[in-house]
Amino acid sequence: MKKAVLVSFFKSNNLGDLALSSAIEHLISDKGYNIIKYDFPSMTRIQDNTIKTPVYVQESNPAGKKSILRTMLRKIRKALFFLFGEVKIVRLWYYFENLLNFEKRKVINQDMKTTDILVIGGGNMVMDIIPSWPIIFKYYCLLAKKYKKDVYIVYIGAGPINYKQSKEIYSQMFKQAKKITVRDPLSREVCAELISNRHILETIDPVFSLPVNLLEYRISNIKVQKEDSKLKIGICILGISCFNTQHIYESYVEGLLKLIKRLSLLLSGKVEFILFSTETTDYIAVYELKNKLGSAFLKDASIIHLNQVDEVISLFKELNFLIGGRMHSLIFAQICLLPFIGVVWQSKIKGFGYVTKSNHRIYEIGSLNMNIDLICDEIIESLSNLELIRDMSETNKVLNKKVQEGNVVQAYINEIKGIL
Repeated sequence: MKKAVLVSFFKSNNLGDLALSSAIEHLISDKGYNIIKYDFPSMTRIQDNTIKTPVYVQESNPAGKKSILRTMLRKIRKALFFLFGEVKIVRLWYYFENLLNFEKRKVINQDMKTTDILVIGGGNMVMDIIPSWPIIFKYYCLLAKKYKKDVYIVYIGAGPINYKQSKEIYSQMFKQAKKITVRDPLSREVCAELISNRHILETIDPVFSLPVNLLEYRISNIKVQKEDSKLKIGICILGISCFNTQHIYESYVEGLLKLIKRLSLLLSGKVEFILFSTETTDYIAVYELKNKLGSAFLKDASIIHLNQVDEVISLFKELNFLIGGRMHSLIFAQICLLPFIGVVWQSKIKGFGYVTKSNHRIYEIGSLNMNIDLICDEIIESLSNLELIRDMSETNKVLNKKVQEGNVVQAYINEIKGIL
């Protein structure tokens, strides 16, 4: 069996990143490769990809403090680049990275010697908000070049890339790659500035290919659903860091509170709201929203912490509907045939609506507040809509095919078979 070193985000605090890594692992493994996993930023060899979701203690505006700290760090970094130049600062960063990761690099060297290919994919690793990432990316690629291994850059998200030095690094490494695939139009635009557009294949998020088949289960559940049974509605809550201003965040929270209260009344209290997020830092907002519900509705809401991709799928199997937040909460809903609505907090949510043919269920934050009754009617109608479930299932077949077309490692195996 051939071997592949897979570099992805296996130690992320974001379940979307973990799902991406898991999906890519499955796609490559299905083509006959034994996978050796490395976490991209930490450069550590991985045995399993799990996280522990921290329970945040309530503070006065903790998310706001974190946002201010991030802004200060960005300003300091820009000042250093301006004073000393991008090249010097990045090279200095690289020097310290080498010192800190010397032992880890010895292990990677050994694995790269014996592997057949290097696959880098998932997450948003083609960017330089974290200045060391272009350097880390370069290290993996140069190591593959040293041992004459083919490099595949697959299902990546890209941008923003702010500094000239970073663009030069990514451009050089992209030219080394045998194949490059991106998972959305915006990432293609960013990558097209680094290498000719003809070298880039645009596909979709590989999480759409995770093997989840719940069609018969969903249809059966709807058919046997009793009028007096308690419904479960999941709400994936977005943290303040997802929004440009405090005002937009507060408007979003206000809309969610209205939805919860209105749905509870319309469903005569026969509903339980499961509050969660697929990103650990959002749990501050999860607790804040629950505390704002008030005593009359507090009994209808509970918080759940999710640590693994399997736990998300298990939860979504139990839910009757999802009010989506993070992008991958919506993708999980789609593959689990769980009816949903989404909230636009970044442009890629609209992209999701386009590829899943669910634009009519994706709402701007402003319209969320103004259309509470309309949205509640749509949610209640979706709870027993068998045709919607069947349509989602057919869409999943198309999405899975699109993901498979982006699995460029397939072409590599065919080439080897042709030679043999």
